[in-house]
Amino acid sequence: MANFCLPAQPISDAEKITLYGHADCPLVPRVRVVLEQSGAPFEYVDIHSNEAGRLFVRDVNHGHESVPTLVFPDGAVLTESSNRTLRNKLTLMGYAFQKPAWVTLLDHLLRQIGIRRA
Repeated sequence: MANFCLPAQPISDAEKITLYGHADCPLVPRVRVVLEQSGAPFEYVDIHSNEAGRLFVRDVNHGHESVPTLVFPDGAVLTESSNRTLRNKLTLMGYAFQKPAWVTLLDHLLRQIGIRRA
C-alpha cells in the first residue's frame, strides 16, 4: 500500500501527470506503482479505448504506440522509462519516496547483528 498525503487543495488537470498505456503492456503496472508510491497525482489514459490518446502517443513517439508514455505538467515526456529515471523526475518535481516498512525493519535487524547494507 502506498504511503502518501492527500493535497490540501484539489489538483487541477494541468498539474496532473498523464500516463498513457494499455492493459497488454507489462511495463504499465510498474509505472503506476512508482507514481502511487510518490503520491504524484496522475490520470491514466488507455490508448486502446481512447482514440485521442492513441493518436497523441503515436505523435510523440514517431508513429509508434510506445507505452508507458508519461506527460508531465512541465511538458516533459518520458516513454518506456526506467524506474530510476521516473523516480529522479518525480524527485525533481518535489515528490518524496518513503522506504517500505519491510526495508526499514530489515535495516534495523541487520544493524542489530552488526551488518550494514550498502
